[in-house]
Amino acid sequence: MADMLSSAGTPSWMYSFDYRGKKRHTMSNFLFIGDDKLPFEPGVTHADELMYLFPIPLMTDFNDEEKHVSQMMTDMWTNFAMELDPTPANSGLTRWPQVSEGGAYLQIAATATVKHDFSQTFDISVQEHVNASQTTPAPSTSAAPGPSTSPAPPVTSNESSCQREMERLSEQRDTYRGATIGLAVLAGVGALLLIAAVTMMSRSRRRGPVSTMVMQEKPPHA
Repeated sequence: MADMLSSAGTPSWMYSFDYRGKKRHTMSNFLFIGDDKLPFEPGVTHADELMYLFPIPLMTDFNDEEKHVSQMMTDMWTNFAMELDPTPANSGLTRWPQVSEGGAYLQIAATATVKHDFSQTFDISVQEHVNASQTTPAPSTSAAPGPSTSPAPPVTSNESSCQREMERLSEQRDTYRGATIGLAVLAGVGALLLIAAVTMMSRSRRRGPVSTMVMQEKPPHA
């Protein structure tokens, strides 16, 4: 999307939010009522940066490092809204180049770092995972392979254990997903009931006491 906008001549900036602060300052903490209840380490999740862009009093007790990240981000977003440039000259912030400058993007962690070609982030991590995997040959059989048979392909040493772990995590994920959906439904029903009650009270107040007007004819003079 950023490349498309940039190619069309629209000034565009891209960022990758990679900062992992306190555990409870994450969207997964709010959605799952605590990261420690998840069967895996969620890392930095979608929309975590909103905690630092819009800190909520009494819910975001930032330490010094988190305050620095929050201030840095709010300064950049404010500059962009007011000056159409997140890091204008003399702002004192790490310059955030546009995507058109060689596919540049800003990696936001404890500090801001300019990097290029975000797609390579995934290619490198996948390649590292492939390099780290080890394979062992399949167990040999007593009979030698005949002319119509071929040796079994090599199997990954930790394939079965990884498969069992993924199945276990999938089951727990489904359990948390069902609980989350149930809570969302209850919250939605409660919100609808609250809106209905407030609407009825508002209408009853607007009606007020009913006034009537009686017209009485004056009797004719004798």
